[in-house]
Amino acid sequence: MAFEPNEPNSLFNRYQSLKTKVKLIPLDISFLKQCRVHNVFPKCVVFNSKVKTPSTKRALEKAKTYWLSSELHSLYAKRSSIEVELYALHKKLSQTIPKLQWDEMERKMFRSIEEKKRKKRNSQNKKLKNLLKEKSNHSGVSNVVSVSGSDSNGVNETTVYVKNLTDVVFSKEELDLLNKGLKFSLPPMRPPIEDIISDVDASLWRETSETKISIKKEVVDIIKTHKPTRIPFHPHNNTIKSLRQKGVYYMKADKGNTVVIMKKDEYLEKCETLLNEGPYEKLKSDPVDKMVKEVKSLVKTTPFLNNTPFPSNPKVPKMYCLPKIHKPNYPMRPIVANINSPSYNIAKKLLCNLQNLPFPETLQVKNNYELAEKLQGITINDTDRLISFDVQNLFPSVPIPETLEMIENWLKEQNINKKEITHYMNTIKLCTSQNIFQINGTYYKQTGGTAMGNPLSPFLANFFMSHLETKFKKNNKNFPKAWFRYVDDILCIIPEDFNIEEFLNALNSLYPTIKFTYELEQQNKLPFLDMLIIRHSDHLEFDIYRKPTHTNNYIPSDSFQPWNQKFAAFNSMIHRCLNLPLNKNNQNKEIKNIMSIASNLGYTKTSIQKLIRKHENKKLIRDATTFIAEKDDVKRVRISYYPPLTNKMKTVFRKHNIQPIFTNDNKIKNLLGNTKDKDKPEDCSGIYKIKCKDCQGIYIGQTKRNIKKRFKEHLYYAKYKYENKSALSDHLIATNHTTSFENLNLIQKIDKPSQLNIREAIAMKKNKTNLLNNDLKPLENILLSVIKTKLEDMTPTTSSPTTTPSST
Repeated sequence: MAFEPNEPNSLFNRYQSLKTKVKLIPLDISFLKQCRVHNVFPKCVVFNSKVKTPSTKRALEKAKTYWLSSELHSLYAKRSSIEVELYALHKKLSQTIPKLQWDEMERKMFRSIEEKKRKKRNSQNKKLKNLLKEKSNHSGVSNVVSVSGSDSNGVNETTVYVKNLTDVVFSKEELDLLNKGLKFSLPPMRPPIEDIISDVDASLWRETSETKISIKKEVVDIIKTHKPTRIPFHPHNNTIKSLRQKGVYYMKADKGNTVVIMKKDEYLEKCETLLNEGPYEKLKSDPVDKMVKEVKSLVKTTPFLNNTPFPSNPKVPKMYCLPKIHKPNYPMRPIVANINSPSYNIAKKLLCNLQNLPFPETLQVKNNYELAEKLQGITINDTDRLISFDVQNLFPSVPIPETLEMIENWLKEQNINKKEITHYMNTIKLCTSQNIFQINGTYYKQTGGTAMGNPLSPFLANFFMSHLETKFKKNNKNFPKAWFRYVDDILCIIPEDFNIEEFLNALNSLYPTIKFTYELEQQNKLPFLDMLIIRHSDHLEFDIYRKPTHTNNYIPSDSFQPWNQKFAAFNSMIHRCLNLPLNKNNQNKEIKNIMSIASNLGYTKTSIQKLIRKHENKKLIRDATTFIAEKDDVKRVRISYYPPLTNKMKTVFRKHNIQPIFTNDNKIKNLLGNTKDKDKPEDCSGIYKIKCKDCQGIYIGQTKRNIKKRFKEHLYYAKYKYENKSALSDHLIATNHTTSFENLNLIQKIDKPSQLNIREAIAMKKNKTNLLNNDLKPLENILLSVIKTKLEDMTPTTSSPTTTPSST
């Protein structure tokens, strides 16, 4: 695109026009999709025929449907074309117009766009309502919905929490299910007996033999005496199946709980763009063996790491990305899942040791409550202003060499001996050098900064920012009246004559990779974290603030989960409302907002009022006493959730000072899969089965390592006639039989070593015929007595759809 010089006004007018179009197109897309779902057509779509026959009518209906699809394709293409031109215009304008002026122009523009969106949304709601009304007059069926977010016209509306970035068509049932959010849980298709007894057995590893036997017997009695009930077929099960067949990714947006739908090739293309433009380099081969060797070598020479557990099946961390749908072209935010990586446990151990040392001088605040408390103690002048600064992409921008030098100097100030400091620094260097991950089958190394997902990353970023801000404050006379930082967000109070541009340039010149942006108060108001800070002549007031990217898409009431988990978001909102220093009006407004959110998600008014009273009572007690609650010594264990059984088991565990935490892995996000690279079955740890090639014999085994390594050991023992090493190798030696890699199968992937014994025993019981295992002691576990009878008695039915079982 060619630009004429000295034309900022005309360029901005073009930019505003295009920005308005690109913001209004999603409303047109949503409107047409609603028309398609309800089989109605805008009045502009007119197809006539002089011949009035049933076949002509069907042909006209097909033509209208085809027009809708074509128009949707056209809108998607139009949006993509506009976004490309917008990007070029934005780049040009931001370089030619001063930042303060540019910010003000953009704010006015967005206000204008929001007003146009509101008018168009209301207009489309009226159109859709009239179209549906006309349809219902012809068919006698009432079916009223709204396009999106506004109920100003009395239309029953359902807010859409799904962002479809594809041209794939979804049914109303599919969109309704996705609209419940990725954390929504479905009931199991059959009673999860195996999961429950596996969790029970694994949770008792710390208990005495007497306690184990007592709990197991009571659990078995509960399961055996439970009246078998048939689980009704859930209609969402078919919807999940159809969603999986679409061949797309379903993921959470970077901010908010919006469900983003993206084609797999587009997702990988965006990830590839990120990797090509960022501080990453491609590796030639799988580096896991080298990483393991480095970690093990370090542990041998580092005393404080001696008892650190090492992953039994270490793997290269996997990267996945979340789309930033609030930004043009939807760039991706990279996250690296470090669990089970070679250096993960030593990084956690190191972090624990570092956090026990006195932290250096800092201007950070721990949370919004501490910030509000500090702001209340500040005297505000009429001419003071509020401003916030933000560090762009902090984690990948942290200069590691400089940060390590800062940490080493800090450790020396703690009177720690040189040898121990060397151990700390060697561990930090290794953990930061193993910034390696896998995505789309390829291995990469991050060459700068630190990755989101590394246990050390928050500490390193905070340490670096603390050093930067305190040093800059000491060396710079032009410093704000107040400075409060939370991670990469900074709130400041500045006088009227404060030179913002000069201060910003000074900040941005400190380190090449660290760049700050800012936002100035508007109409004496500035959003910061989840608060709206309101400046008056001599004091500050506070209100709750929700970002434009925020959604109220919390777990719905009909999700198959324990109530305490479904209420977690409301507990958090109520706690914030009652404990931030809001005035009475703002507090009442927020309570109404919480009640409205709860109502939309299917919760009763009484249940939320009960939560509010509970928090009010807690606050009264806390404010009236200085008593500090002692830490409880209750042991918490994970148990699979199935209320007809687990609610009764809760009492059994509590008698032994054990608190069960109920979980349900049947969440939509688990059922639809994720974007991370999948492990090959042979690279997994868990329970495996090996068939003999020459007879019907079956061997069931377990391993904490990957099953491929364990299988090779069996073959090695058989090849070199090592007897009594395994039942399989003994069978192969005694009979001269053989087996091969094709006869190896992973029965179940298990990442928790505490579950291996019970899961192996379950597999052995279910494959008891022709079992080669000679050690049958695991089958003596009393919990196994419920496997056969209960699984046979509790067979699910698929006879007729009905409602979800109660999760209370």
